[in-house]
Amino acid sequence: MLEDHAKYMLGVWIDQGEEELVKAMEEALVFPGAGATVLTACVSILLEKQDSNEWDQMSAMIIALFENNLVSKSDISAGMERLAYNAVHSIHDRLDRFGEYFYQFAVRNLYTLEQLCEYTTTILFDQKKRVDLVRACMRRMRHRFGIEFRSWYFCDAQQRSLLEEYLGASAFNELLVEFNAMSE
Repeated sequence: MLEDHAKYMLGVWIDQGEEELVKAMEEALVFPGAGATVLTACVSILLEKQDSNEWDQMSAMIIALFENNLVSKSDISAGMERLAYNAVHSIHDRLDRFGEYFYQFAVRNLYTLEQLCEYTTTILFDQKKRVDLVRACMRRMRHRFGIEFRSWYFCDAQQRSLLEEYLGASAFNELLVEFNAMSE
């Protein structure tokens, strides 16, 4: 039922805007765990869609729900984790699309690269897939922010250490080279 409601909400968001979206989400909140369930349903919708505009609309809708205190960071995390899992296990290459989607939440500190690394460490035993997913996210960040993004991940000693721990020294060094951050 909430999956159908998520589809309805996306239509409301696109056609009627934020005020009506808020009303639609408030209707769903009578169900326990509605926020996480709706966002998980949003992932199901995304997996069916190939149009990047719909992915952009979905991220904007979720951010609007968060800004109106109708979903939480943990709800967003649940949705992002499901999407990450599907992105790396899909027969279609969805890594770039995931990177674009991820960036929308990362810049608002709603779902961070650290959270993504922690999650993928627990479910992705294939190191290459984990690195490819992180690389796709970083490429999107570079595309949006230029080389400025490097300071977020490669200049801060704690971030460098975490990335190296999650990805392994070899993969981390590959990222340093790819993003020209050897001297950072």
